[in-house]
Amino acid sequence: MILLWGLANDPPLRAVRERLGERGAEVVFVDHAAVERTHVRLDDEAFALAVDGAELSLDDVTAAYLRPYDARLYGPGVPHAAAGVHHLVYEWAESTRAIVVNRPSAEASNHSKLLQALPIRESGFATPESLVTNDRDRILEFRARHGSVIYKSLSSVRSIVAELDPERLPAGPMGPALIQQRIRGTNVRVHVVADRTFACAVESEGVDYRYASARLVPVTLPAEVAGRCVSLARRLGLLLAGIDLIEDADGDWYCLEANPSPAFTAFDHDGAIADAVADLLS
Repeated sequence: MILLWGLANDPPLRAVRERLGERGAEVVFVDHAAVERTHVRLDDEAFALAVDGAELSLDDVTAAYLRPYDARLYGPGVPHAAAGVHHLVYEWAESTRAIVVNRPSAEASNHSKLLQALPIRESGFATPESLVTNDRDRILEFRARHGSVIYKSLSSVRSIVAELDPERLPAGPMGPALIQQRIRGTNVRVHVVADRTFACAVESEGVDYRYASARLVPVTLPAEVAGRCVSLARRLGLLLAGIDLIEDADGDWYCLEANPSPAFTAFDHDGAIADAVADLLS
């Protein structure tokens, strides 16, 4: 039995659910929007998950695709009730012998971009020179050395990547930020599913193509680069990963970060990524 935990209208989850349905797989969908009405029972015998009184034994689950959302989206009283459910489902996801896409512990590196840079380099990729500081003078020195730099979130919290304008730096106190040399070249988004890779070149004038006009073109990665992507996903413990690369004018490949819960459907022109995830879960 395959467990899907997330929102019914979430595009990646919906795509995988449809592919599993086409295969005739035994699937149980647990709606994360009902997290306030969801309960998890743990005793000496088994884990069991119940929604609106209908109980599911998690011991019967052979594979799971987990895409939970921030419970604060569902109302002010929900987060407290959801915390226990999340904790126990994550405990199950860590200990089960089932295939889990992805285990919660494997997502830990995404909470620190600097921590994630270590396995990125170990996988053979270059990384942009980076600076974490709240010192205005150090930021200006760093920018003078590289000519153009970007800034973004240090953590997994989504941020809009932008080029740094020195005129907008506050003169007074500010929180620390991640400053990086700007790598110019071709953006390539790679999705890894187990040992398979699916790549799209991104044609865009924007610094952060997610918030700009962009054209996505499927491409075939050099075998060595594809191998590095698979190696990185394995180092991070991820069965499914979205990896952001840039190939510069000299043919050097930089890796910016790896996303452990990628919204892959925008890049999935022919449904091959959803098929691969469904194959993995099956």
